[in-house]
Amino acid sequence: MRIIIAALTLIMWGGCGSGIAIAQSLDLQERCGVQAGKAFRQWKSGDEQESRRLNSPNTQIMFEDYQSHYNTQLNRCLMTVQMTRMDGSNTKWLSDANENRFYAFYLWMPESGKKYWEVRPYSCELTPSIREKRLCSSEDEYNEFVATYMEQ
Repeated sequence: MRIIIAALTLIMWGGCGSGIAIAQSLDLQERCGVQAGKAFRQWKSGDEQESRRLNSPNTQIMFEDYQSHYNTQLNRCLMTVQMTRMDGSNTKWLSDANENRFYAFYLWMPESGKKYWEVRPYSCELTPSIREKRLCSSEDEYNEFVATYMEQ
């Protein structure tokens, strides 16, 4: 009887511990979402000021969005941002929402007379660590790299 009670106590204690871990993870995800929202609004404000300063309709944003994710392996609040401008250019990046450290950056710009699949990215950089930076040659390569960070 004592063995059964001890076993049940261990099971209940272990279950409680995992419940605490889940609650902590959800709390970190929520705080990360709030911080990413602040970082996005700060970036958006600066971008709008720059567009007004340049007074160019092509720099105006047609679409913009962000997504946050708390990466438990890195213990970092990450965010992806994507925007499309009126000139058809597409910009995306992966960054740390707290430190503004960029892990990946992608910029594609249309070229007149060419189909979109005929145009290579204008800029595509992957930076897994401060000491390592490499160029990428496609949006798929960029997306695969970002997915490894946003799915951990």
